[in-house]
Amino acid sequence: MKKRYRILKRVSVILILLALFTKMHAQKVQYTQYHHILTHSYEQLLPVYKNLNKILNTEINAEENSQEDYTIIKIPFRIEHHKTLLIGIFTLGAFAICFFILYPLFLYFRESKRKRATQRELIREKELLSLSLEKSDIYAWKYVESTNTFSCDKEFFEHLDMPFRTFTLQEMTEAI
Repeated sequence: MKKRYRILKRVSVILILLALFTKMHAQKVQYTQYHHILTHSYEQLLPVYKNLNKILNTEINAEENSQEDYTIIKIPFRIEHHKTLLIGIFTLGAFAICFFILYPLFLYFRESKRKRATQRELIREKELLSLSLEKSDIYAWKYVESTNTFSCDKEFFEHLDMPFRTFTLQEMTEAI
């Protein structure tokens, strides 16, 4: 089966090539005539020109010669685009693209504006807190996990006229 297929394939290729070469040799004379007509501006002598006029004339006369049993419908060879639909789709597409680009930018700038305002407020609160701590008897302390002790500000010990030292958890709970 495969052998037959290969033989048929080879024979068909040979026949196709043979047909091409014989047609090309036979049409050489005809092509030279068309070349001469085109180069010397005799387009009306071309068979295509004659056939086109013939087709147009038969189309016009078809309505006059038609019988009453038939209805002639002319279908144009062009596609009519609905301009309003295309314009609407293009406008919606452009609006969607602008929306998906500009709206995130708007959100980003709004958020960065809020962030800057919040940072300004935090800086202001920090300054006010440090000023209030400087002028009062409020002191900060910190838990040191490695030694399990609390260390207080040096100002606390200076205020109490005590030497600087750390407190244990038990001492801190007794003091509170």
